[in-house]
Amino acid sequence: MEGDSDGSKYAVYVCYPPFVMTPNQMVFMSVMKDQGKSAEEAYMTVANIASCYMGNIMLPSCAAPDRMKHCGIPTYIENGKAVEMKSRDDGSDYEKEGDKSEKDTIAEKEDDWEKGMDEDYKNMLKMMPVKARYECNEGHMMHRTWNWNNSKDFTGEWGWCRKDGSYEVPRCEPRTSYTELEFKLHIGNEKKLRDSNDRVFAGIVLARENSGIENDEEGKWEFGCNDGFNNNAAGAICRTLGFKHGAQIPTTKKMRVMPYQPEEMPGFGWTGFNCDFDDTLPKSSSCRALPMDDAIEMIGMKAQCFDFDRIAVKCFDSAIFNVTVSLTYSNKKISCRAKANKERNAINLGEMKGIEAKFMMDETELNERQFYNMKKGFTMKVANLKGQDFKCISCEIHVGGMMLGKTERCKAEKN
Repeated sequence: MEGDSDGSKYAVYVCYPPFVMTPNQMVFMSVMKDQGKSAEEAYMTVANIASCYMGNIMLPSCAAPDRMKHCGIPTYIENGKAVEMKSRDDGSDYEKEGDKSEKDTIAEKEDDWEKGMDEDYKNMLKMMPVKARYECNEGHMMHRTWNWNNSKDFTGEWGWCRKDGSYEVPRCEPRTSYTELEFKLHIGNEKKLRDSNDRVFAGIVLARENSGIENDEEGKWEFGCNDGFNNNAAGAICRTLGFKHGAQIPTTKKMRVMPYQPEEMPGFGWTGFNCDFDDTLPKSSSCRALPMDDAIEMIGMKAQCFDFDRIAVKCFDSAIFNVTVSLTYSNKKISCRAKANKERNAINLGEMKGIEAKFMMDETELNERQFYNMKKGFTMKVANLKGQDFKCISCEIHVGGMMLGKTERCKAEKN
């Protein structure tokens, strides 16, 4: 499009996905030097701007994200714009759970990255923003992003770069058509689907749309059809309920016990719900779904869903293998309770090859015979702990030379 600044006209460019926009080096550095702007301010000013200088055309560039080392996070979104940006060098963390650090990622491909690129240009790329805070235009409301690092500094108004070169940004929708999605999980008679804090963490998904305006009329609860559903979409649902991740699960007979009369039973409201990434909320531009009526109109009976097609999810906070360790001891026995789980699934450590517990009394390893069962964990029988002089007893869980967890208990200090 054409832009205008102080009476001067200029051209504004965008890149075809997946290519990312990088500002023209001379224009970018000139704005920083001549106008005293920070890298983030300069990016917001000239990221996708071309200009003419002394008969030369200075264009921004479009290139693959793995070469540019940033995602070209947009200065403008539909019905909104960026008002603040942060780069990877500002000391803030934008890494996701389980990701490599940005330094590690760059170091792995440093040789390829250097080809045909001068030092000044590389230094400029390191200044490119990887996060941005957005505001919607007047008359619009924001569909926020997930606050993935639970920091008050990064609310749902922020967008961020992913390692694959894509980005997640908020969405701005006209106030007159804005709706929010509300979810709840139905467990029927499955009492075991509540955690220790009495939170329901799994069940059949019900959703309804609300206007987002207080005291406005609420929508009706509806089931989702699992056709086209994926685990990323399950995670999006779970994040609205206060969890970090989710996975699709089959429904059980106990779960399907409903409190409704036949005429009150919710119907299927939507189908084909799926998301591209596991860091989104349901209203993200990376997620999509079809109203059931539209799906039936498009493909007929192929879109028809039945009771066994209801979406059910399981929510959890850790998507990776996790081990917690606790320790108790008496005069003749030390118990090292090691619990392992992944996605809320309990794992029997005794069935893992190479798993072992290492018991220590201060700095000395105890070599008595030990036993394992899933409830009590690793247990070692010892002789007369009361008669021995030590400060602490500890337990370490190892597999293949790697320590999975450690804990210790120490004698109470005098008085």
